[in-house]
Amino acid sequence: MVDNFEDRITRGLAQWITFVEVNEAAETVRIGLTHHPEIGATEKLINFADVMKVDSDWSDRDDDCMESLFGAHEDHDGEHTRYAIHTEQRVLQIWTRQIATIVETDQPGSRIGQTQTCPMCGASSPSGVSHCATCGESLLGTEGEIYRDGKLLVMHKTAKLPYRCLKTNQAADLWLRRKFVWHAPWLYLLILFPGLLFYILIALIVQRRATIQIPLSREASWRRWRGIWTGWGLVLGGIALIFAAIAFQDGRARDFPAWFLIGGLLAIVVGAIVGVITSSIVSASRIEKEFVWIQGGHPDYLAQFPDWVKRF
Repeated sequence: MVDNFEDRITRGLAQWITFVEVNEAAETVRIGLTHHPEIGATEKLINFADVMKVDSDWSDRDDDCMESLFGAHEDHDGEHTRYAIHTEQRVLQIWTRQIATIVETDQPGSRIGQTQTCPMCGASSPSGVSHCATCGESLLGTEGEIYRDGKLLVMHKTAKLPYRCLKTNQAADLWLRRKFVWHAPWLYLLILFPGLLFYILIALIVQRRATIQIPLSREASWRRWRGIWTGWGLVLGGIALIFAAIAFQDGRARDFPAWFLIGGLLAIVVGAIVGVITSSIVSASRIEKEFVWIQGGHPDYLAQFPDWVKRF
């Protein structure tokens, strides 16, 4: 008989946390779990309502990786319940006045069994449908200012993108948290004069940052991971070739180690480039005080937003 919180959410299977969403205004917390981290799609939601307090540093992470669930505990104390979610890196603690609910789902943030109302005609549609079946109005919904500037997506740093894959314009399955850093391109000239160290110091001072949640489909997520694995494979293969070149330097095949050394160095460089490009998914072409320009989005995804008007 399943009689504790950890058993209810794991069912005896290893789980990874895909996202943690805290809504202070609504006093709710949602935690996504998956048993298939290689896919990345949220398969289970833990919903906390009537939340009193949250102790979590999840949003302060330096990367967007999922974290494996090590343990989960539920402690009742009078009028409230304390939940502790343990990973290898951190502990998430949540105090609520209600018992947490667990929902099986294929989509993080989906509201199973609920409907949404079209802002244009007032017709009801199932939650997660992208357009109204009656009038065709978009039901994707956005939070904050989002525009298109040619082939670029322009969004306020605090805006939330519609839950549809930015790369393919298909239904989204997960959120990818990306940290962007940008500075004016002409600063690269400082590498030539007065030098690399001076460029690094100036870039650290003037660079601008933005953290954006990118909606992705399983297909786009799989392509990203495939590129990352390919990059790592090339890097490790290049290192192996370099060690082989050193090991075969015995004077009997002088050209053999040389070719291994050249091939190893080339594989490392190519692997690093492939890994960086594929892991980024999209990139920032410009960041200002409030807005960020993102390149790499699907044209059909960009088409739903109004044109950007330059501001003075």
